Amino acid sequence: MEKKIEVIELKDATHMVDQLKLFVSSALEECIEELLNVEIPDESEYDSEESLKEAQKDLMVQLVEEVKYIKKDIFTNILETYNLFVQEKNRFNYEATKQEEESIKTIISANSDMRRTGLVTITLSLIFPGAIPFLLIFNIPRLGSDILSKNIHLNNIVKNNILQKEFKRIQYPFFEFTDTLRTDYHKSMKELDKLEEEAKQGKNVAIELLEILNPERLSLPEAPPLHLLEQNRSKQLQKKTSV
Repeated sequence: MEKKIEVIELKDATHMVDQLKLFVSSALEECIEELLNVEIPDESEYDSEESLKEAQKDLMVQLVEEVKYIKKDIFTNILETYNLFVQEKNRFNYEATKQEEESIKTIISANSDMRRTGLVTITLSLIFPGAIPFLLIFNIPRLGSDILSKNIHLNNIVKNNILQKEFKRIQYPFFEFTDTLRTDYHKSMKELDKLEEEAKQGKNVAIELLEILNPERLSLPEAPPLHLLEQNRSKQLQKKTSV
């Protein structure tokens, strides 16, 4: 039942949180499926009722420990992903601010060069009317270069502003999801500590463990177990590559 949740990389950032929720839901569904398929100690395999009960007790304690691991693994991996997201957001904002400052300087300089080049061309053409074709041939490439540089830097500023808004738009739902998992993790640990004590006393706590693993507890979307989800993704990938 123990499995490490892998952080998934998404090209479409706008759906990142929804995809993470789907992934967590699938992971929990797979754990539920495995819990339902756990082999219960058979009476025929034990010499006495006492040894049977001891085996059942050990199994319940082990299942509680595994559910603890699952809950911790899910929360810590999503938390780590969120922290990495925030670090990347902060790094990008810092670099974008530096780039914007440099771009503004370049745009101001380009505007100044364009005005100066235009003024020089007009002045010389008034003094030497016959030199207009030569002045245009000489100055048009400079004007074109300044315009191109200005447009490139303006586009960079626009693109960076769009990405900054995208980071900001994603962060709140991502934080909200992480916070929900944090609250559930601490609540689950208290419940599981109690269930572990009950399991040590011989109580069957399987139903309670299933409830703790239920994705509905976290208001997560319905999803197939993880292995089926991965199979579906592989089939979709094969269809795309075969087209």
